[in-house]
Amino acid sequence: MSNVGKKIVQYYCEYCGKNIDLKNDELYTFNKKYFHMDCLITKLKRARKHKYTPDEIETILKESREKGKITVNNGKGKSGKKSNPSIRLPKINSAESEDLKFLLDFLDKKYHFTKADISFIKKSLISLNNGTYKKANREKISSEKLYNMFTYYEQTINKAHARLKNPITNSRSLFYYDLAIIISKYDEYDLIRNSSLKNDDTIHDFEVSNYFVGRNIDTEEEADDIDLDAFLEGY
Repeated sequence: MSNVGKKIVQYYCEYCGKNIDLKNDELYTFNKKYFHMDCLITKLKRARKHKYTPDEIETILKESREKGKITVNNGKGKSGKKSNPSIRLPKINSAESEDLKFLLDFLDKKYHFTKADISFIKKSLISLNNGTYKKANREKISSEKLYNMFTYYEQTINKAHARLKNPITNSRSLFYYDLAIIISKYDEYDLIRNSSLKNDDTIHDFEVSNYFVGRNIDTEEEADDIDLDAFLEGY
């Protein structure tokens, strides 16, 4: 039977954001969302509220695999309602995906995000990577570069925190406050980076932070009234 003119349903992994190619991958359905098998295992191992045992993970994988088969075969979930694909994230290539995971792990250790935060933050980081983050003036900022900037401007960020009249206790809000500082330093960072690399253009971004270890560049006092609400709507 010809598939011409028919709408092909695509499923996107909730964890990595990439398309689940049903020709090569099986669909795993967990909490009404879709995953690659490896991504679901990683998600379960990273869970904060409940520490899954190996037996629990094995049981979940079996159930999720069966639900995935039901979804693919007749488009119906357990309740009988049609299953809808996950929200589609902007496409990123495999190298960018690895850099994004590295950055997310780094930020998660730094800010201790909730499960809900991780999904929200990930969407913003992909938007920054693709140049669709409005508050970054549509500049494309790679995950590698963001990692280096968070590392380089750590002291600047800490000083900004110390000047806050009301400390920010919410992890997500604190991250976006710090991200606003990072983006405000974008042009300055590029100047410093280009100056440092002018004699060796082969050095990669991840190695740039080594040039700045121990350096303490004085910066002007920054205001602590960043428009956080507006910044959250940057993507």
